[in-house]
Amino acid sequence: MHRRQLTSWFILFGPPLGVSSYKLMAYNAFISYSHTADGTLAAAIQSALHSFARPWYKLRALHIFRDQTNLAVNPALWSSIRDALDQSLYFILFASPEAAASPWVAKEAEYWIGKNGTARVLIVLTGGTLKWDHLASSFKSESTNSLPPSLLPSFPEEPLFLDLHWARDGVTHLRMREPRFHEAVLQLAATLHNRPKDELDGTDIRIRRQNRLLATSGLIAILLTALFALRQARLSHEESIQNLAASLAANSSKVLADSPDRAHEAALLAIESNRLNPSFEGNQALRAAVSLLPASAHVYPPEDSDPTERIRDMAFSPDGSILAVARDDGSTQLIDVVNYKPLGFFEADEHPAARIEIPGDPQGASLDNNSAVSVAFNSSDSLLATGTRDGIAHVWGLPGGRELLRIAHGAPVSQVAFRPKANQLVTASDDGHVRVFDVARAVLVADFKCPGKMVSASFSPGGDLLAALSSEGVVSLFDPVHRKLLRTLIGGEAAFNLAFSTSGKRLATSSGDFAFVWEANTGRQLLRATHAASSETLTPMQWIYNAAITSDGKLLAYAARGDNLAHVWNVETGRQILELKHDSAVAAVSFNADGTKLGTGSYDGTARVWELPSGRELERGSLGGSAEVVAFSTASGRFAAGGGEGSVFVSETRRADRPAYFDLPADVRSVAFSPDGRRFAIATRSANWLSLVRIADIDGKVLRDIEFQGAPVIDQLFFPDPNEVIAQWSNKLFLIVIDSSSVIPLAEVSGEMRIDPSGKALAAQHDGVSRLYTLPGLGQTTSVDGTSSALLRTADEGRLLAFGTTKPPNEFSIDIWSVASKARVSRIQLPAELTRLAFNSAGTILFTAQSENLQAWDIPSGKQRFSLTASGDIDLIACDPSSASFATVTHGRLTVWDATTGARLAQLPDVGYLHSAAFSPDGRYLLTGYDERAAALWLWRSSDLRDQACARLTRNLSHDEWNRWFPKQPYRQICPNLPATN
Repeated sequence: MHRRQLTSWFILFGPPLGVSSYKLMAYNAFISYSHTADGTLAAAIQSALHSFARPWYKLRALHIFRDQTNLAVNPALWSSIRDALDQSLYFILFASPEAAASPWVAKEAEYWIGKNGTARVLIVLTGGTLKWDHLASSFKSESTNSLPPSLLPSFPEEPLFLDLHWARDGVTHLRMREPRFHEAVLQLAATLHNRPKDELDGTDIRIRRQNRLLATSGLIAILLTALFALRQARLSHEESIQNLAASLAANSSKVLADSPDRAHEAALLAIESNRLNPSFEGNQALRAAVSLLPASAHVYPPEDSDPTERIRDMAFSPDGSILAVARDDGSTQLIDVVNYKPLGFFEADEHPAARIEIPGDPQGASLDNNSAVSVAFNSSDSLLATGTRDGIAHVWGLPGGRELLRIAHGAPVSQVAFRPKANQLVTASDDGHVRVFDVARAVLVADFKCPGKMVSASFSPGGDLLAALSSEGVVSLFDPVHRKLLRTLIGGEAAFNLAFSTSGKRLATSSGDFAFVWEANTGRQLLRATHAASSETLTPMQWIYNAAITSDGKLLAYAARGDNLAHVWNVETGRQILELKHDSAVAAVSFNADGTKLGTGSYDGTARVWELPSGRELERGSLGGSAEVVAFSTASGRFAAGGGEGSVFVSETRRADRPAYFDLPADVRSVAFSPDGRRFAIATRSANWLSLVRIADIDGKVLRDIEFQGAPVIDQLFFPDPNEVIAQWSNKLFLIVIDSSSVIPLAEVSGEMRIDPSGKALAAQHDGVSRLYTLPGLGQTTSVDGTSSALLRTADEGRLLAFGTTKPPNEFSIDIWSVASKARVSRIQLPAELTRLAFNSAGTILFTAQSENLQAWDIPSGKQRFSLTASGDIDLIACDPSSASFATVTHGRLTVWDATTGARLAQLPDVGYLHSAAFSPDGRYLLTGYDERAAALWLWRSSDLRDQACARLTRNLSHDEWNRWFPKQPYRQICPNLPATN
């Protein structure tokens, strides 16, 4: 250490405790010792002196020189030692026989005494003996063996030495907690610090306490800092997880909107979003995606990727169990859609049972193309026919597949169809002929010549009309019985297809620049639809080329080139009511049997099902390439789509988030679940305008439709037990026994009446007195005096009673009474006049609403849990029997909230103006009733929506998709039930 450094050291920290002035020294003491005998002890003493009475801000209390800790490798050992001796204030000599024999100890001691005398020599006796001769005033040489001989006469008077013989016994621990060692260090330190022992010892104790306090404080500070850092890290991690979940929910919605063929990917992203951090946004994204996933969907790929596998036509068997598929390669495939397996292909027999050869003019068309362009079942499921462009119509017997009839036309065949309830087949061909054949007799029974090439032909559902459409846009209507032309209808510039309504009274055609609807019996034009501006006509690149009509003939749908839309028109009003958007041109349209759904296929690779008349998308299936053919089964409701690359998509059109849906004769006023959750009831009116209660099970199966008189409408429904329903209209009550379908009027109760959610108790208020009755017997149990209130509610099977009170001018409150004790248990002050009031079933939470503002209160404490503001006036509060959540209805839209925090959890789709709602006993389902004559059973929890999604999905994310959304994260199967995808 340089002198400048020493000066700075003393300026900063001062001299050792108690030393007021002396020369600047680098060391407080120099230890001279025998390495062999006292190396361990010297090190312990040095360390103890460094730490004894050391303030927290100093590195050491004293600076003690010991060669093994202070000397570095150098070429002049003695010079280094001598410099250290010159810079030391004291000389500590560890006296022992080994030290007496050490030349280095002797040399160091002689140099010190020769220069400084013995005044600052401190002797520590570690071995041997020291004997002082009082007469000679020196150490006795004959009895002193612990000092170098040269030092024996050096001391003018007897020194007080420190005896540490015991420290070399190998047993005693050389640490400050050892009393003898502590005392030894204290003796040396007192001299070196120039302070009394007791004072220095007290200072050491105080400093150690201070140091411990500081150390503890420092440790606490470190721990607090670490805890804070850990908490911040956790919060940061949670925030990053929340941000990732929010991003996934947003991306799920974006993928669903921007990429119609990636609904599966959108669903998987939404599932992962809810796994990471359940949220309202994640729930909505998951619902939007899962609602489009097809039910029981199966895709049947082509046998190879040959372009001739392209699908040209499809037809369901009358019972809906078999799908026939006509392909470009001339083959006809049968698929068992009930058991999900392809049955094989029908091919021409080498020797058919019968043949008919018809000469004809191909009108310039080639017969080299054997594409199968039309396929049809007869009404008894015993025959299947196909028409091909090589001029052949095949008729096979079912189920064996024997070719019963082969009809060779002289021109390409464009369509085949069977006459209902008869073994007659009609064919349309390019030679301008429409021909009718008797299949059983293998004879031609009618031949109608039309202008131009024949594009399409079909019998009416009753079989009493035959319609044919020519390439010139002319519709010809024939009487197939009397085999005569009835009338012709002049359509557009081209022609593509025609379709009858189920009644046979209306006929739709797609004719290029227009789609028409005609009255079949009279030929009157009912609708001429086009999406062209009034002053324009459609060019061939915009032509309408596929049309469909509903079973009742009231809606027309068509597909056109170039605008990516399916157009839906109301035939009665003559106005377009919907435009249903795809991401590419729409190729085909088809209505289901009752006209409540429209299927569309598009060149964007998707087949979709839409709800009518709302236009909400119900289902989305993906095919490779394009979806050019769509069809519904009239029997089973299954939906099928055929792709340009040969795949067939088949599904059941059921929303995954809506297990049951009911069309009803009138608006729905009330709904309720049975206590066991296995049944539910829906209140509406019948077609006869009588009160109607529909009973269904949780699977959506209708068990009973029970009509009764005595109430124009039903306000509320309650289940006292699984087999009984209480229906309320005003102050009239009816007991409905489900198993017997009987309805029993109950005695009238006067006053404002409210039934407990359990259905087992009734409260009626009249002239300020609330009377409690049991249900269904209506035996009065007790009465409670109180203020009259229009908002009266009971809970806990009638054990609690709540009603609103108003004290002029602007004091509003809720009183909660215990019915058993007839005592008020709580009063809750409200900020405004009460508009809605509801208890949870257990009576532990009370919900109050004033217009759009809602509060939740703990009962009986009256402490507010939370408050929230809805998007509008709250019309209904529905409580989850499990008390975990509750729902509000605002502007006919239902929202589910957390009953603990008030956080928004879910929102049901806007499928109509919602009038009533009820939770199932386990809180899993929501039953809703609508003004639009419908009721629905919904799943709303994200966990249930996830399960539905995983049940309908066919694969997980591929590794490429995973890496796109979750870079640097190991691949994981989002749906455990589905295999990992390469």
